[in-house]
Amino acid sequence: MLPWMLAPWIIMHGLVPCFRLNTSLSVKGTLFLVLPGKTPLERGAYVEHCLPEALAAPILAVASDLPRCPGGGVALVKRIAGLPFDPITTTATKLRLPGQILLFVPGVARQPQSDLVPAGTVFLAGDAVRSFDSRYFGTVPLADTVHLLRIF
Repeated sequence: MLPWMLAPWIIMHGLVPCFRLNTSLSVKGTLFLVLPGKTPLERGAYVEHCLPEALAAPILAVASDLPRCPGGGVALVKRIAGLPFDPITTTATKLRLPGQILLFVPGVARQPQSDLVPAGTVFLAGDAVRSFDSRYFGTVPLADTVHLLRIF
């Protein structure tokens, strides 16, 4: 890997603190501090996750200017909404997690079901109803997230 290509990789893997500018409307906040180390396992913590290109195709079709991750994928800023073993209940129009209800985008019907957030993974959610988050791409490994602190 060339030296100039190494800097984004170091930043994305949380090895040095830096700032992250968020231009998406799916999360409240514009400026985040990227914190090195492990992501805390708590609801409401903001994280950045590199969603693989294949899973990001629906969002890239309407928002091609999203930041890219080193090695491919799209960098998404979300908050942790569900922890390992949290119950998830889905109806045709909404998804229920402990302490919150997330609506599905109108016109996207879902089959009713109940499940648990698998061990080692988290359920990510945006702050906007139309956010592209775990409602659509599923849970993500906690180890693949980088902790963010919202500045404003």
